[in-house]
Amino acid sequence: MKSVIVSQPRDVVRGAGAEHGSVAIVLRALADRLAARADLHVLAPSANGRTGVTTAAGGFALHTVPAGGRTRQKLADLALGILGSGLPMFARDSYFPAYAQAVA
Repeated sequence: MKSVIVSQPRDVVRGAGAEHGSVAIVLRALADRLAARADLHVLAPSANGRTGVTTAAGGFALHTVPAGGRTRQKLADLALGILGSGLPMFARDSYFPAYAQAVA
């Protein structure tokens, strides 16, 4: 069975060694376990602009895609939280639009 997990655009998944960020840690633990039972593909934001497909230490295919504007998105999220205005950043169309297009 082929399965796909799409990571959130804020956390980079390295696929080897220690992961950083709560979502990346949980995603990696889940992926390592699922890879033993399925043809697993994980889509995650790229680190340092490098994109492509690699095989992670857990045996799953790690597809890295661009997710530019990470600092800008975090600042906008912080500002919206302080101001308390409208929808949270992750619920807006402007939340990492390039990442959503690259994953699609």
